[in-house]
Amino acid sequence: MRSRIFPFALLCAGLMSCIALGQEKPKDSTAADPVQQRERTLRLDLDPVAANDGDSIKIPRGYAVVIGVARYQNLSETQQLQFAERDAEAIYSTLISTEGGNFRAENVHKLIGSKATLTNIRKELEEWLPGIAKEEDRVVVYFAGHGFVGGGQAYLAPYDLEPGSISTTGYPMAALSSVFGSKIKARWKVLLTDACHSGAINPEADVQTINRSLMNLNQ
Repeated sequence: MRSRIFPFALLCAGLMSCIALGQEKPKDSTAADPVQQRERTLRLDLDPVAANDGDSIKIPRGYAVVIGVARYQNLSETQQLQFAERDAEAIYSTLISTEGGNFRAENVHKLIGSKATLTNIRKELEEWLPGIAKEEDRVVVYFAGHGFVGGGQAYLAPYDLEPGSISTTGYPMAALSSVFGSKIKARWKVLLTDACHSGAINPEADVQTINRSLMNLNQ
């Protein structure tokens, strides 16, 4: 089955329907015939679980990288954001909650504030996710922070971005496209971005360029 990527404007309902893939409500034990009743144990990271009658169920594992930067190392006070880190924390809590994504906490890596450096972002997206996610797994990447444009190319802004050197200190959307399109082998992939683009900081950062980069991700 071909991988699917859902970029940019996903609603929370869409996210929950993807990350909750494979969850099954337990059967009502009172409604079942005691002779026919059987027990299944479902965990997100297990291999196929054999039922008493020989059936098996396989629940896909889930992995995620959650990135949020509100206060940047090299931006002025007026150029900082307010809610990006709070939003990232909320997404993290939703992913690991039993009512939400039901991802194992150790499978959701969080880069908030000063931890969201370019080096760390590259490590998580280009090394950890491709190395751990298998074809049958689910992957979610969430980014909240600034978006910039340099030389006509769109970039997500790490904590240590240098506004005067966007092409070398930003995380290029082209790299994200390569990671999602070919490096991460998971069948289900969800990308959520909340990238503020301020013309006062970066005159090239128009919404059309950034959105077009997201929509043109490697399918």
